[in-house]
This record gives sequence, structure tokens and C-alpha cells, in this order.
Amino acid sequence: MIDNFKFIREEHYNCLENVLVSLMETWQQEYVLMFSEGWGFTYLPPEDNPSEILGNRIGGGEYKVWECLQKYYGIIPTVHLEEDTDLQKNILRNELAEGSPVILSLDAFYAPWKDVFGKYHFEHYSLAVAIDEEKGAVYCLDPFVNSLANPLPMDNFIKGNAKCITLVRNTKKLISINLYEILKNAALTILRDEGDINGIKGMRAFADQMESSFNLRKEIEGFETMIWVSPIILRISDIGARRLHFASVLLYLEKHFSGNNLSYFSKQVEKAGWGWRRIRRLLASACDSKNPEEFTVQIVSDIRRLAEFEESTAREMLDLFNRY
Repeated sequence: MIDNFKFIREEHYNCLENVLVSLMETWQQEYVLMFSEGWGFTYLPPEDNPSEILGNRIGGGEYKVWECLQKYYGIIPTVHLEEDTDLQKNILRNELAEGSPVILSLDAFYAPWKDVFGKYHFEHYSLAVAIDEEKGAVYCLDPFVNSLANPLPMDNFIKGNAKCITLVRNTKKLISINLYEILKNAALTILRDEGDINGIKGMRAFADQMESSFNLRKEIEGFETMIWVSPIILRISDIGARRLHFASVLLYLEKHFSGNNLSYFSKQVEKAGWGWRRIRRLLASACDSKNPEEFTVQIVSDIRRLAEFEESTAREMLDLFNRY
């Protein structure tokens, strides 16, 4: 069942990315460019939803991993969103019968092998590789957690509102790698000017709101015993991870296109990624402090510094592009 599967677990991959990278490695398929459109930032102003916590109003921008997997590698996903449980089970059975693993989206509350099992509700991904009808269980690989075939009772499949994501490989219509298009799009995405909601402006607006009205206790309410899965810390973690991913893209491109000093930009973007990870650690420390406001001052300063640093890096990248 799992003898030939290559389990890849990187701390800066989320659960879906650990599944995808493990699957690509197992298939001996390149995948780095699936992160080529990941350098971004989104901030939704409070007037859009005044009661919403800040952790649910920030993010790393549009998530385009699926689009990039298809564009560069011919990996075509079909996300089955139907609410019909019997249909989802039939899709799963049919794919597994053909020898094709299925990515499962599931409420982690119902995943017995997860540390949040029975405690917290949020979306989690694993890879279904087998089904035992007699035992009433689906066996799932979850590189984010372990290297086992984890049994998921069919009742939990149903209660967790499981959704299937099937993959097809078609390499007939792949596009060629356009270095300058990737660099230009990345820089323009983080520099995008749409009020206060995207890119560098969004980062600065985020810092301003933290400075004026941040309430850490409200942000982690309900997650006090496991703050790492609170929305604010999960989103900050993802923002940092996306920069680390894009740094790996730049190194990959340098190997394919010489003379562009992309290692310099890779180091810059990687530095930004670890900067966001530092903010995550500060937030965690603030949760354990009697005076979390003292950490907020440092966090706000760090976000503003990162906004300046990322803006400068993106403009340098654009300058490089404009010379060609």
C-alpha cells in the first residue's frame, strides 16, 4: 500500500502541499514551479465585515498552486464539490479501483490520526490510497503527520463532509518556461495597487490595524490549548511559507537560466519568509505573556519593515526584467 510512496514533510508546507509534493516525488515528477505565483498578500478592511477577527481577513493572496501544476506539468485536478456523500464515495471507489490515489479534503475534527481530532474544526488534506469495504475504512496517507496508512472510518468520511480531488496527467499541452513573465508577474502581484487590500499596501494597512485595535485574546478565543491552529497564526505562517516557496522557485530558475543573479533575489525573498515566521513566533510568545501589548509593538514594527523590504526587492526584480 505504501511501500513505494515517498513521504515528504517540510515544516513550511501546509497539509495539501505535503501531500502534493510527496505524490510528485513518488511519480518522479518535477513540481517546483507550482509555487511560481505564490508571492502575495491580501488584507480585507474591517468595514467589509466588522465582526470578523483579523486572522480571517489576511492571507497570502490567491492560491494558484493548482493552476501552476496544470500549466507547467500537465497535472489537471478536478475538485468534486458535490454534497452527495454517495457520489463522493463512488468517485473514491472508482479512482482507487483504477489504481489512482485520491486527495481528500476533510474536516480535521473527524481525522482520528490528527492531534486536533475531536477538538477543532478546520479543513485538512490527506491522500486516500485504499478502501476496505469489510472494515468500513478508507486508508489515508498524511505526510504532514506520519508515514502510515491511517484508517478513516467511513462514518467519519461522511461526518467530515469529505470531498474528493482527482488528478489526471496530460503533458501534451505544456507551456514553455518564460523566466521574465514569472519575474514580472511576481513583482507586479506584490506591488499591486488596489486600495488597501493587496500587496504592499495591504501589509501596511494590516500593521496599522494591529497598532490601533489588535485584540490577541479575541483572535485566539477557542484555540487557547492549541494556539498554532488559530486563524491569525495559521495565516501568518502561510504568508511566510509562500515566500519560502517562491525563493525555491527562483533558485530553480537560476539553474535553468544563467546570468540573471536570481540567487540574490532568492535570498531576499527567503529572508522575507523567515521574517514572517519570526512574527508568528512573536505572536505565540504574546499568547503566553501577561502583557501581550508589548509584543504587538514589535510585531507592527516588523510588518512595516518587511513591507519596505519586500517592496524594494520587487522593484529591483522589475528593474531586472525591464533591462531585457
